[in-house]
Amino acid sequence: MSSVPSESPIRRPLRPPYAAMFTTLAACLLFVGCSDAPTPAQSAFREKVGTYRIEADAKPPAAVFQTIDRAMASAEPYDPASDDSARVIAYKASLDERGDDGDPTSAYYAGRDRSRTCRWMASHGNEAENIARCWQRALSAFKTASVAGLGAASEQIAALLADGRAGNVSRPEVAAWYVNAASQYLKADDRNAASIAVSKALTQAPDDAAALRLQKTLTE
Repeated sequence: MSSVPSESPIRRPLRPPYAAMFTTLAACLLFVGCSDAPTPAQSAFREKVGTYRIEADAKPPAAVFQTIDRAMASAEPYDPASDDSARVIAYKASLDERGDDGDPTSAYYAGRDRSRTCRWMASHGNEAENIARCWQRALSAFKTASVAGLGAASEQIAALLADGRAGNVSRPEVAAWYVNAASQYLKADDRNAASIAVSKALTQAPDDAAALRLQKTLTE
């Protein structure tokens, strides 16, 4: 298994789109479900979201994540009714749903996307409780991918824990996640990534026995 394996696209039935970065008010203005008598503009926007959702479901997770990146970059200044906004909503929904359904690669990229959303929320003055829930969702996605053996996901978990995204966590616990990442990288024959993860583990806990054993293995 590779560090971040390439998975086949998964088609799923449409569900109401999700986008954590949009406010509840904006969602109600845009989605037909908030109104018994949608305006033509609301109906047109919903149709765009549905079209983009079908498009997203046909793409592999990495491509979905990259498309969200490009759409968000071109959506400044923010226009909630733009094509880019519709694309972001649909693509986020696809990535989240596939990750929640257990696809490890989708979960990894959903974790990265959620992390980006959490930082966006923090930079725009959202309530601390909402930001904390956002980080928990990001960690949950990364854990799904980590259980499947993705070293990159375990390394992301370690980094988030080191940054205090899950409250107070001991340095040895952070080191343990880096060791887990290193072991997974090694199984995927990615010795360079494994070496970097081991170095990060030893920065957190210089006497960590598992990290020292892996370091020795990597230098033999």
